[in-house]
Amino acid sequence: MGRLHQIGFVVLVSAVVATSTLAANPDQGETLVKRWCAGCHLVAADQKGATTEAPTCVRCKEARL
Repeated sequence: MGRLHQIGFVVLVSAVVATSTLAANPDQGETLVKRWCAGCHLVAADQKGATTEAPTCVRCKEARL
């Protein structure tokens, strides 16, 4: 493997590890769900309410892509 391929491999592995570390972090997930989902969906015990017109989580994900 050439030097450029080795560097590319290291960068790719580092990106994958960093991404999966953030995805598996419950605190990060809680922060994200409160930021993106709480406007429509009930996501916390202390939340006052949610709308009955909330889109599904799948629809929200598709809209953000």
